[in-house]
Amino acid sequence: MATTSETRVRMARIRYEASIWPVENGDFVASAWPLDIASQGSSVDHALTMLQEAVSAVPEVEYEQGTLDTHLEEAGYCLVAGVWTPPDVKYVTGYTSFPAGYKTFDA
Repeated sequence: MATTSETRVRMARIRYEASIWPVENGDFVASAWPLDIASQGSSVDHALTMLQEAVSAVPEVEYEQGTLDTHLEEAGYCLVAGVWTPPDVKYVTGYTSFPAGYKTFDA
C-alpha cells in the first residue's frame, strides 16, 4: 500500500491573486482570486499563510474527487497545451453609495 507522501497529487503551479483586508473582530481575511478560496488569520501574515494552505489543499481534494477541472474552468482558467492558464485579469476600482443616514467611514 502506498504511503500518504507517495499518493499526494503532484500539482502544477496555478497562478492567483491574493487580497487581504481587516475585519471587525481584528482578524484578517485573505482571498485567492479567481480560485474563489478564502481563509482568515489573526495577522496579515497568518491570514496569508492560512490562504496558502487552503490554496494547496483545495485543488488536491478536488482532484481526488474529480472536480478540479470544473472548478478551474468555472474560475476562468483555460487548458492550453496541457497547462492551466489563468484568465486575463482586468482591474477596476468601483464605488457604491450608501443609503441616506447609513453610518459610513472615510476610506
